[in-house]
Amino acid sequence: MVQFSSDNPLSTELQSAFSRLLKYHNHTEFVTGIMTQISEKGYITRQDLNAIQNHFPDVTLLKYKNELLDLVIDYIILALNDHLLTDEEIENVLYLKRLFEIREGDFYREKYMAIGLVLDKQFQLIYRNDYKVSLEEALRKVHLQDIFDLSYDQLLEFKEKEIRNALNNGADLRDLDTGKIP
Repeated sequence: MVQFSSDNPLSTELQSAFSRLLKYHNHTEFVTGIMTQISEKGYITRQDLNAIQNHFPDVTLLKYKNELLDLVIDYIILALNDHLLTDEEIENVLYLKRLFEIREGDFYREKYMAIGLVLDKQFQLIYRNDYKVSLEEALRKVHLQDIFDLSYDQLLEFKEKEIRNALNNGADLRDLDTGKIP
């Protein structure tokens, strides 16, 4: 796993991802400043973040929470392009959540529809393939649950449609890695 310490927070994966995100996503000047810093250095320190905030009067992370949540979701979508979450990508998400002071429940409460779209696509890939959930797919579900800070019931709420579809198409419940029948 990649560890971000104060003396070595560099992530070339994060740097590359934010370079791509800068090209295709429009954000406020404040968030663009954050993205630029990460795309140039591969990380941003709390001091760097404070310096960016000092350029904008009355800027707080709380004021920009919605946009910062979108930014983390954009990164997660980019990371999921290959339908996998590497240890480094998971660590990067945790790093961004800590940096932006994203708390448990923020994604579910503030970005329900956006995370629903991300999860729906992933659950289609997991449940529609062969109506069996492999170990790798089960781990991906756990990682998705963790990065979005979802409870078991919240995750079940998002995957319910795909489980029902799989069952309606002849899947065996024992092969679907779920403890509840939706």
